[in-house]
Amino acid sequence: MRGSTVLRIKGSVKNYDWGNDFFIDDFLGRKRDGKRKAELWFGSHPNGPSVSADTGEIISIEGFPFLFKILAIDKCLSLQVHPTLEQAASGKYQDLNQKAEVFCSLTPVTAMCGFRPLAEIKDNFRMIFGDDSPIDEAESVHDFFSILYQMKKLLPKYHEFLKNQTIRHSGEFKSPLEIAIEISSDYPDDPAILAPWFLNVVHLNPGQTIYLRPRVIHCYVFGNGVELMNSSDNVIRAGLTHKEVNRSELENVSLFEHTVPDILSTETSVEGLRYLIPDAPGFELSCMEAGSFDIPEGEYRILICTQGTAKVGNIELSNGQALLAMPEEGFHVDAEKAQLFAASGKRG
Repeated sequence: MRGSTVLRIKGSVKNYDWGNDFFIDDFLGRKRDGKRKAELWFGSHPNGPSVSADTGEIISIEGFPFLFKILAIDKCLSLQVHPTLEQAASGKYQDLNQKAEVFCSLTPVTAMCGFRPLAEIKDNFRMIFGDDSPIDEAESVHDFFSILYQMKKLLPKYHEFLKNQTIRHSGEFKSPLEIAIEISSDYPDDPAILAPWFLNVVHLNPGQTIYLRPRVIHCYVFGNGVELMNSSDNVIRAGLTHKEVNRSELENVSLFEHTVPDILSTETSVEGLRYLIPDAPGFELSCMEAGSFDIPEGEYRILICTQGTAKVGNIELSNGQALLAMPEEGFHVDAEKAQLFAASGKRG
């Protein structure tokens, strides 16, 4: 890597059970092998660094500011929340970084993100439990959440409720009922299987982007897309997992109020880049398509080609290929017949 300011890189594939068995293989132009592949990492994270596509050299850059991923989601991920910079500095976490996430859909995507209004949560629980609903006296979302983990004894009634429902398929998206039936089968004794009734269920069409701020409880449910985040391993799980759920830290960190899902509008820069996340802490995500772009120096950048063929400086990028640009020099991108997503950030 020495002496190179722009180089092609290969990502690190992650085989998690919630991944699907086709999207990443197709994206990389590989023959499908039937194995579940959930994530394709681009960056310098020690648990999955990229390598030079030409030499195989590991990309190792201390303080690299972000982690860029392709996600291929077949099953619901764990419910989780991430700390702010101030919370991460408490010494309770794996690193001192905040963790925000931005996700741009490449196919139709369903996610759960942030709490519904308390009145809506109460209505949903009355629909399920009738007069046995334990949350009628809750005066806040925090009150509700404190009661949630004491509801195991009511889960048999919830399973009976689900058995009596008729699924009306939502086409390319997952409805709250469809999500509920799927996760209740995987985690029958976990009160978090009630999540579709207390969290916002969000549907993203291809090209739509959601911003997941620190402290907002969330999980992805189904679909494929591009994800950009701070380079951090800090996570508190809230359920839908066989791993530990740290309830005390969850209550310390989470934002217990109604949260409107942060579906982003785009902003176009003077260079013509379509910015999908102009105000995230520590990184930016942009899209380049059907045009030519002059990219200034000053930041680390990773470009992923998701459609067609583009030219970045003297390097040609086709669908499924990626490139790392060092901050020392700017470069020109010809994306007249391509779509590229670009992540950028300054080293911390």
